[in-house]
Amino acid sequence: MGLVIKTKNKYIDLSERGLCIKERPKIPTPKMRMEKINVNGRDGTLTIKDSFEDIEIKVELNIMEDDVKKVIRSFKNIIFDTTEISFSDDDKFFYKVKNVEIDDIENEVDFYGSFLVNFVCDPYIYQKDTFEYKTVANNIVIQGYKSMPLIKITPSSTGSLVSFTIDGKQMTINNSTNPIYIDCSLMRVYSDTQSILRNVTGEFFELGTGEHKLNLKTNISKFEIQTREGWL
Repeated sequence: MGLVIKTKNKYIDLSERGLCIKERPKIPTPKMRMEKINVNGRDGTLTIKDSFEDIEIKVELNIMEDDVKKVIRSFKNIIFDTTEISFSDDDKFFYKVKNVEIDDIENEVDFYGSFLVNFVCDPYIYQKDTFEYKTVANNIVIQGYKSMPLIKITPSSTGSLVSFTIDGKQMTINNSTNPIYIDCSLMRVYSDTQSILRNVTGEFFELGTGEHKLNLKTNISKFEIQTREGWL
């Protein structure tokens, strides 16, 4: 099993760089943030669920090369730019990396070294193929726990009002150019890389597990979506 990292839009299998995983790391289950409020006259507490905390994935790597120091220098140059990690035995999914921490490197002999890398990640593991566009016209099916989709709309004509609903929740865009991109994660709406958020009425979409009803109301010739599904 190998560790694959993404850095600067490039995927690197660390086993090809002389870095091997000592053993598969334990993947922690994310913890829910909760606010507990004591209420007079009420047994127990009033609990308000908020969101999930980040997780830490600790990977111990071994270096088995003739020139350990050269491998270490090369590794450090790329590891701190890591934005995603995945494991070769589960390569259809990946974790989004927020921060990287490296422990002291043990180098007992010239041809062997080991160290621990701590990846601070989003609480979700993401399904790779849901980051590809799929054309839909009726229903959107989410299999993961949560989806903050990226939507691409091709209007049937320019300069006209675009509108659609998901589960009855409507978004309307006063369009002047096409296509239109709606990034629900970053809360951006843009066309030709220019923000058109000022032309938007409605809220961004967060979709949970299950089927969601899509209704294309006006001026849409093609509706594409990256569901970008996260699993716990």
